Amino acid sequence: MLVADTSALFAFLNRRDHNNKAVVRLFLSETPPIIVPVAVLSELAWMVETKVGHHAMAAFLDDCQNGGFSLV
Repeated sequence: MLVADTSALFAFLNRRDHNNKAVVRLFLSETPPIIVPVAVLSELAWMVETKVGHHAMAAFLDDCQNGGFSLV
């Protein structure tokens, strides 16, 4: 089980982040779902929507709905 925080999720969703490739590899090596505390969502949404774009946040929420991430 892996619990993801805001910084890891932001790096995952932001291809320009210097940790993106490492986090993508880590997340892909885990058996879904990756646990995401609900408290992380507001900060993540603000960061992603202002720095990456709403399309990235929408894709993340689709991944949550499809079982790749589990909101707790």
